[in-house]
Amino acid sequence: MSLNYVSLGAKVKAIRKHRGFTQAALAEKVDCATTHISYIESGVKCKAPSYVIKFCGRSYIHISIIEIGHMI
Repeated sequence: MSLNYVSLGAKVKAIRKHRGFTQAALAEKVDCATTHISYIESGVKCKAPSYVIKFCGRSYIHISIIEIGHMI
């Protein structure tokens, strides 16, 4: 099973907006460039899925929400 980057990016973007973060604030939170957040959200690329894991951990979001797509 391959990772669907477009779906992953849409989920990250929705959660980021729901939490009230800008791309810049999220990039600072997970220690990466703002452009990388933009790439992830647009589904262009995700060179390091560890940023998604950091995002979940530092935003108090369980990784299963990203995988399944439901916000609780």
